Amino acid sequence: MTLRAQQPLWLLVCCLLCSGSLGAATVAADQDGLPPQKTWTTAAELTAEEKRALDFRTDTPRDASVAYLPAEPFPFQPPYTAEEMALRAMEFPHSPFWDCILIDMAFSVTNSGFMDQRVTLIPILYFPESGFGEHLYAAQPGQEIYRWLSQSVSPPERYGNQTLWIGYRSATGKSLEEMVNKDRERRENQNDQT
Repeated sequence: MTLRAQQPLWLLVCCLLCSGSLGAATVAADQDGLPPQKTWTTAAELTAEEKRALDFRTDTPRDASVAYLPAEPFPFQPPYTAEEMALRAMEFPHSPFWDCILIDMAFSVTNSGFMDQRVTLIPILYFPESGFGEHLYAAQPGQEIYRWLSQSVSPPERYGNQTLWIGYRSATGKSLEEMVNKDRERRENQNDQT
């Protein structure tokens, strides 16, 4: 199945996941004795102004060198397709695509009622200097994209546990010659600026 054929499938999956989460929230509110409230807006209920910011097409033009990306370069301009909105959201994952220190706190309750708590510090080193756009379009397959060093600080029995995550670019859809030429141009431009 081609990526173009999968786009409506991804949109359906996202809608189903969101509707499942919202349904669970509505049921929980109902169990608390509160009246269930609608917490979403359907496309038909959007205002004309809101609709102007959205592109409802499912067959958008593709990038000539990276076939799985839209033709319009990131970060895109309105009106946004569902695919463009998803790519914009990918810029802000749980572990960010920029240099920072992430404080990760996790909590879970076991079936016996015990609450397990974990705190981890994660310094993140993100290599694409120009940000997520460079990650999408210029990074070569096999190129290192980020390093995360995770160190547990709580609870005491986990203190000092460390994990190093190294992320690499998988594939770009470009030919090797195109990638080498683009990387050469980028380096020459950097040298000219210094």
